[in-house]
Amino acid sequence: MARELLGLTIHGDERVYGPAEDSMLLASNVTASAEHRALEVCTGTGLAALRLARGGAATVATDVHPVACRLARRNARANDLDLAVVCTDLAAGVSARFDRIACNPPYLPAGGDHLGGPIGRALESGRRGTALTQRFLDRLPDLLAAEGRAWLVVSSRQPVDELEARARRAALAWHRVNEVAVGRFETLGLVELRREA
Repeated sequence: MARELLGLTIHGDERVYGPAEDSMLLASNVTASAEHRALEVCTGTGLAALRLARGGAATVATDVHPVACRLARRNARANDLDLAVVCTDLAAGVSARFDRIACNPPYLPAGGDHLGGPIGRALESGRRGTALTQRFLDRLPDLLAAEGRAWLVVSSRQPVDELEARARRAALAWHRVNEVAVGRFETLGLVELRREA
């Protein structure tokens, strides 16, 4: 079944986390134009990557899940957009630098109420919810062009201050640009990262 989201036709698959508040927060805020090279890490259905591609950027999307990679390709075809999809862990094997980078990594702490299935894979990331986000921040300086910008989804259930400190140690400026409440107990934030001047 397909949905219209942000002017795009997005097909779903029960094995892949579908666009929710986090996906919409990211995809509705990313921007790119024809002079940009863009990358979405942890693409899932490809929503943010397709928004970047629709802006004119030469866009690459990565995901570790083969079904998600096939689904992102299908969604690119459904919207008549060029999207290079690489099935890999984070951005392993990607050596280019990008002007625009988007990432909505798993961010919930894995605990006794383990979610399992596609929801668990899409949302849980180690005991503190930071395992993939830390790896992304460590890799980002190698991927981000000199004047580039990256967008990252974070959760109030993570130690966000520690993630910000990690980014600053990597000489990345951290600026919170948007947020959305999810229920009564969680706020999702969208952070923009740039190289520090």
